[in-house]
Amino acid sequence: MSRKRTALALSLGLLFAGGAAAETLPHRDDFKMNSIGGGDFRDYVMEHVSEDDGWAQLMQTIGVLHNHMHEIMSDFARHARDETGDDQVPAFGTRISGGQWSDYRAGLEDAETEGPWRDLVQITEIMHDRVHHMMVSAVFYDQVSRQRDLDLEELLGERAPHDQADTLPAADTLAVNGMAGTEFRRHVWTADFEEPLRHAMMQKVTVFDSMMDDVMTQLAQYGLGKLERDCRPPDFGSRMNTSSWANYAERVSACEEEQWQDLVLVTGLARDRIDHMLSKLHAYDTAGD
Repeated sequence: MSRKRTALALSLGLLFAGGAAAETLPHRDDFKMNSIGGGDFRDYVMEHVSEDDGWAQLMQTIGVLHNHMHEIMSDFARHARDETGDDQVPAFGTRISGGQWSDYRAGLEDAETEGPWRDLVQITEIMHDRVHHMMVSAVFYDQVSRQRDLDLEELLGERAPHDQADTLPAADTLAVNGMAGTEFRRHVWTADFEEPLRHAMMQKVTVFDSMMDDVMTQLAQYGLGKLERDCRPPDFGSRMNTSSWANYAERVSACEEEQWQDLVLVTGLARDRIDHMLSKLHAYDTAGD
């Protein structure tokens, strides 16, 4: 295994287990990530992942997670546009795309907008792209493990230009102040929301957070069937959470299946940025309290 993957696994373990230091807000430009479009992912699963097993169920769950992610991002945008009067929100149809969200973040930068909402928009962009990185990592693993006969370069085009090892970030980019889903849910359940779009987006984010736990749990359950011990997760009870995934990331550093190892590590990075988004949404919602 590469030193880069080993360092990332250890860094994830320290980050999730011990919390984060003082935060420097990262930017999307700080990272290399591979990706796959949501429609391409859906078509890949529907056309190629036809087995009736836990892996197929996981791939479908990832697809639903992706769709729900865009639902909450669209709610964020509608809240900003319709309830706060933010004229930087780009025009979009039923759902805002990742490219439109990047345009939104860039517009806030150009306008030198500062504050908790700008922070949320910036971290949401990174979270969105990391989820798409997890999706393409699942496709890479699926093609190798199920020996699919197709040309991924033709499917992905320019969305996956990097060697996967080059997409694993340096340890000094991982120090984030995340928020546990249980804590975020407690806030949503006990808060009073006068703005209906704000209320909807907060409720939907709790569902999104729980769905990510579903993805990790299904992935870990599938990993239990691995012949190689280092590819299997440690004991994790009934459901995976952030700290349990950190233990898995440490163990998988010795796994000989490179694509599986990458999928586990990138899933941890996606979980990390969802926790980070929760903290920024909470900071925005409580600003001025």
